[in-house]
Amino acid sequence: MKTPKQSVLPLPAWLSANSGLVKACQPQPLSTPRLALFNQPLADTIDWPSGFDTTPATLLQYLSGHQNWPGFSPVSLGYAGHQFGIFAAQLGDGRAHIIARLQATQRRYELQLKGSGTTPWTLSGDGRLPLSAALREYIYSEALTGLGIPVTGAFAVVTSATRLQRNPAEPAAILARLSASHLRIGTLEWLALRQDWPSMDSIVMGLHKRPVGSPLLNYAGWYCDLCQRLARLGGSWMSAGFVHGVLNTDNISLVGETLDLGPCAFIDIFDPNACFSAVDAAGRYRFAAQPHALFWALNKLAQCIAQRLSFASAQQPELKARLDAELEKVKHALSAFSPTLESIWLAGLSQRLGLVAADEKAHKLCQAWLSLLQDNKVDYHRAFDELYTWLSQGKVTALKPAWLSTTKAGLWLHEYQQADPDLAMMRKANPSFSPRLGWVDMLVRQACENDDFSNIERFVSACRQPFTKPPALWQHQAALRPKGLQRTFCGT
Repeated sequence: MKTPKQSVLPLPAWLSANSGLVKACQPQPLSTPRLALFNQPLADTIDWPSGFDTTPATLLQYLSGHQNWPGFSPVSLGYAGHQFGIFAAQLGDGRAHIIARLQATQRRYELQLKGSGTTPWTLSGDGRLPLSAALREYIYSEALTGLGIPVTGAFAVVTSATRLQRNPAEPAAILARLSASHLRIGTLEWLALRQDWPSMDSIVMGLHKRPVGSPLLNYAGWYCDLCQRLARLGGSWMSAGFVHGVLNTDNISLVGETLDLGPCAFIDIFDPNACFSAVDAAGRYRFAAQPHALFWALNKLAQCIAQRLSFASAQQPELKARLDAELEKVKHALSAFSPTLESIWLAGLSQRLGLVAADEKAHKLCQAWLSLLQDNKVDYHRAFDELYTWLSQGKVTALKPAWLSTTKAGLWLHEYQQADPDLAMMRKANPSFSPRLGWVDMLVRQACENDDFSNIERFVSACRQPFTKPPALWQHQAALRPKGLQRTFCGT
């Protein structure tokens, strides 16, 4: 007899057993909740059990905090973290609750509510999320998904009659999001600080795709895998022109997904120092600094692992040689991280330029290309399109963009054309649509003012298919580019 599917899975034992890290707590319901946005394509990937009511109206009761998911008690997770380089020993999900764990196609998800009220980890504030912040994270999550970049999945946005005293005042909202795990580097920093080695061991064993033998002998393999995942993630961000905005160690996922899309944005005019976050005045997490920020965070994680293995060596001297070898593997993975990320980044740029061989010559052409864009203050996304258009229309002088007509550009074009760029590769690798910050700002503002989310729905549809020609309203790449400095916010 076939076992019926469960509507919800329990938290894995390796996580739920960590009582200091996992706190049971109830979401605080929103007043008069309504679904503003619902991600039906993502919902369709969930392996819902037969007979389970998945209509948005029913799911709203769970997503607004009014009803617990059957068979699951909500929890909130603790963690520490380095925030802008300064260690904070006690952080945690101050406004988020995990309300279910679901089976999906070839993977399992935690369903987390963000903005669902205070938790045992709330340091200050009301535990709520402004509607504008929820809408932004939903948009950018879908934009990254459309580009094939790993990110927490935006499942729904719930708006309400609850008003938040912000500037300006706006409705309280909940963002429901899905991830394989909401653990972050700050989670292991929290455990290492307290020398809670059994919990740290169990988490690493639980996250490691290929666990073997003693937990102590799994740290290096798991860490190497995470370095690879984050190198691919960071390289993808750089190629796509994406700025995360707040790469603190408590915002970096232990499963290699883009996490916490508060002050993020895609660059317009190419500038390595592009920084949109209102809380990053020094530009610590500016566009060009993202590879180093990820390296810095992984170094902090390596220090936690070294602390764990050193403690074990002192307790079990017979294992010292093997644990020293594990630590050497960790150091090697860390030293290989930055070159790997740069290689992935330049490989992505090579594809966008149609360079079939992503070799040293192609990488030099990519770096010179970025220098051209910076010198001429060229729109990053439009530049690839203009280059492709000029090449595909026979390199007609009249159609050549002015910024490609300079002496420096001429030298670059000579070298570039000798590499025989593949136009089909260029067309396939370059999106026709990018979620401009000016567009996102306008749509979010209008939706909050008018309580109408239909334009955001249409915009998100374009984000999901970035390689398809977008609706006419968003075909002009430079439209709605505001003058002056643009700022993004964490949405507190």
